[in-house]
Amino acid sequence: MIANVTVQSIIIPANQTANLSQTGSKLAFFSNTGTFQFSINGGAFQKGLSILIIDFAAGVIVSGQTGKNVSTPISNIISAQFNTILLQDTSGSANTVTYYVGDGAVEYINPNATNFIKNAATFPKGYGLTSIADAATQTFSGTSGGSIRRTFILQNQGATTLYITDGTNIGLALAPNSPPLELDCSGALTVLNQTGSGAGSFYCTEIYYV
Repeated sequence: MIANVTVQSIIIPANQTANLSQTGSKLAFFSNTGTFQFSINGGAFQKGLSILIIDFAAGVIVSGQTGKNVSTPISNIISAQFNTILLQDTSGSANTVTYYVGDGAVEYINPNATNFIKNAATFPKGYGLTSIADAATQTFSGTSGGSIRRTFILQNQGATTLYITDGTNIGLALAPNSPPLELDCSGALTVLNQTGSGAGSFYCTEIYYV
């Protein structure tokens, strides 16, 4: 007989920790929508996986008995248990974790592979030929109508070298007549034309998730 098997799903807010007061001798995580880590009974955090089964009953406590050959009544065997589970999101977005807690030996094998890579629908956003004056910058925020950018593509059409920065530090240089620069980046990017270079121009296209 399998007693007290509880299957639950919890949504952990981005970068937050959920404190679960649950008692059992077996814990299994079998699905999650993002990366997470867990702690049992206040112990150190460990990386969560799908599927991960932890059996505390593997080492039972024998009450009032000593010696290897002592006959032990079943009623004197007590399974080791936990009573607190901490789940912490490490994905940066709301994370649904499904797990079960039980008192007995329960195994679960998910017939469906968990895949965190997807080809989501996208749309392009072009800017046409853009002039950039000597010592000027132009920043691209990485968002468009609430959508997040997947790819940033820049082609230098002028006679001066252009630079990609994070708003402060220079990261990459794009020389005149060089192949287009393509970056998979959702954050803000700034195009810089350094002082004394003269006016420049570029084409830019951004690919956004729908």
